[in-house]
Amino acid sequence: MESTFHGHAPQPGERIAVGVVDPSTGGFNAVATTAAWNFTQGAMIEWCPQSPNDEILFNDTVDGEPVGVRLNVLTGARQLYLRPFESAGGEGARVASLTPGRIARLHPGGGIAGVRDPFSDDPAPENDGIFLIGLTSGLSRLVLPISAVAAHACARHPKLRRREFWIESVSFNRGGTRMIFTVCAGGESARTDAALYTAAMDGSELREIVSFGRGLKNGAWLDASRCVAVHRPGGGIAIPYIHEDSTGADGEPVECRVS
Repeated sequence: MESTFHGHAPQPGERIAVGVVDPSTGGFNAVATTAAWNFTQGAMIEWCPQSPNDEILFNDTVDGEPVGVRLNVLTGARQLYLRPFESAGGEGARVASLTPGRIARLHPGGGIAGVRDPFSDDPAPENDGIFLIGLTSGLSRLVLPISAVAAHACARHPKLRRREFWIESVSFNRGGTRMIFTVCAGGESARTDAALYTAAMDGSELREIVSFGRGLKNGAWLDASRCVAVHRPGGGIAIPYIHEDSTGADGEPVECRVS
């Protein structure tokens, strides 16, 4: 992406360039613009796994609503999807999707500026959460409601029962059998806490890998069965740890050290 400013947060409808970089020259070639972006995650741009040499995926808005865009950078052909993209992966035919309006409302600086939260009056909506989009069909379906994640979290951490919940940063493991994501609990007048979760692609087998109250910064898959999480379990400086997905939060992480 390329913007003409960096001194203020994105405003609703403020557009920047989307493009590709020539690795031999470093030159930037703009191929589109977008109004669906932030300074942390950009416009969720990535190469399309079904056509990784000439198509990209990114987000935009149409009449104030977020959409996903599949663009051929060589021909200019584009396809619109009714939900925005979060991350592609797995076998290449599915993309995860979240609701950026909820993220923007509860996590200022994230999501997409000016996009509404359709469930702003619900602390844990059953009709919002992690969606999967079929790149070929264009259809999407809700596979893990926020209400299910909130129920799991509150059963383990009763102090969270009066918080608002949302989900961020979904990605798939190698092989596309499980997904990893951050569950946030907070609200417009409450301090945000976060936990790292994993689940099967249909939303079952929900596991809390790094629990609330451990200073989670972020997490990502290392391979098909392990993940790396940056957190501070005893306070102090946040450090990356390796966690086994199968053990959940009860497993002992191994501290990553650079020799």
